[in-house]
Amino acid sequence: MNIIKEPMEDTERSPFSGKRPVFLHTLENDNGMKISLSELGAAVTKVLVPDRDGTLENVVLGFDDAHDYRVHKDLCLGATIGRTAGRIAGGQFTLNDKVYQLTQNSGKNNLHGGLEFSTAVWDSEDVLTGDTATVIFSYKSPRGSHGFPGTVFAKVYYTLSNDDTVQIRFQAAADEDTIVSLTNHTYFNLSGNLKHDILDHSMKADVCDFFEVDDESLPTGKAVPVECTPFDFTRGRMLRSGITTTYPQNVLVGNGYDHPLRFEPNGEHTVTLSDNESGRSVSIHSDFPGFVLYTGNFLGEGYNLCGVPAKDHLGVAIEMQEPPDAIHHDNFPSPILRAGDIYRHEIQWSFHTESQH
Repeated sequence: MNIIKEPMEDTERSPFSGKRPVFLHTLENDNGMKISLSELGAAVTKVLVPDRDGTLENVVLGFDDAHDYRVHKDLCLGATIGRTAGRIAGGQFTLNDKVYQLTQNSGKNNLHGGLEFSTAVWDSEDVLTGDTATVIFSYKSPRGSHGFPGTVFAKVYYTLSNDDTVQIRFQAAADEDTIVSLTNHTYFNLSGNLKHDILDHSMKADVCDFFEVDDESLPTGKAVPVECTPFDFTRGRMLRSGITTTYPQNVLVGNGYDHPLRFEPNGEHTVTLSDNESGRSVSIHSDFPGFVLYTGNFLGEGYNLCGVPAKDHLGVAIEMQEPPDAIHHDNFPSPILRAGDIYRHEIQWSFHTESQH
């Protein structure tokens, strides 16, 4: 196991010359698998895993330069999202009989907490043991930041082990009642070095329903059973099927998926994403009740991702989390974090390679 810490390339450093440089932490296990993590956004920037021929290639979307993350901050590539993942309707909510007005950065709505956690430079600590490598990121979100009540103290632990597993652990506490809902916003592309889009990736998940969204991509609160819809991943299906379908919910979000899905309560809480051509797959397991599936419907073009021209559907984000806008829906898990309580959740990525027959 090894950890390399080095300054991240930053071609437009001058506007940030008064702030400390951003460092990149690269964890490597004994198999040669690597994951690179940036202090900017506590973000995953690169994951190198082998294909069926043993070729190590990157399987996530990212940039090599900190400046690109600032310019394209709305993409949230690989970032830790907070204080709240997803949209909050109207950019406001009521807690303890008080109305809080938040930053409105997606029309009139608040998106991803105003991008606070994903654009912050986090403190970091490296921990190396005989069979694991860990980076601990820490961040203090001040009271009133983006309109949220309370000061929040957050930590994210990334641990790489020798079984090619990455564990992500979230922890948060607040000095007064507030709302917290964290996730990781990595976009996967298992083809390797972004050779292809994700249309022919297949996905399998033990989901029972998805939450309908409106034309602002806000959950309406209505849970729709996945059976006989493009959201039925229980036996596995190609992501292409939800991008080319005329099913109204897929068309509404730009032809694809941008929806919260809910796991079977007594199921495995696991999503498996696979690319047949490369032989790679990743099983994503979590203690969250579900996830948001986003197939990069609006990645756009006119910029490069690690030297590859960007385009829609170049990556898929599988964001393990509570449903967005939960503060406005009594049938969703509550996002309220009470003063003195500890918020804890974890996500695990297990990478596998199918051998050539």
